[in-house]
This record gives sequence, structure tokens and C-alpha cells, in this order.
Amino acid sequence: MPVISIAMHKVDETVKTDLIRNITATAAQTTGIPVPAFTILITEMDDINIGLGGKTLKEVKASK
Repeated sequence: MPVISIAMHKVDETVKTDLIRNITATAAQTTGIPVPAFTILITEMDDINIGLGGKTLKEVKASK
């Protein structure tokens, strides 16, 4: 049973649902392992806990 872990910023339920479906389908197609065998784990982090180019994601979003 393959497990795919994703760590990312917080997103809404629709985004998570789409992400799980798309990653599962792609992984199953690529590996030949049946879709029901996959487990997808999403860990969401606050924007202050993610750094990009020396800035927090919160700072990056604020500068746009």
C-alpha cells in the first residue's frame, strides 16, 4: 500500500479533494498499482511556518 505525503499551506476542502484525486490517479497510472491501494496524507501548515527565499509565506503573500 503506497503512502504519499504532502506538506503544504492551508487550502480549502475542494482543493484537497482535487489534489487527492489527481495525485492518486497519476500515481496509479504511473506505477500500475490499483487506485484503492493508495493512501494520501496532507499536512497543512500555517503560512508563518513556511519559508520561501528568506521570507515567510505570509510575507510573500502580503507583498503581492
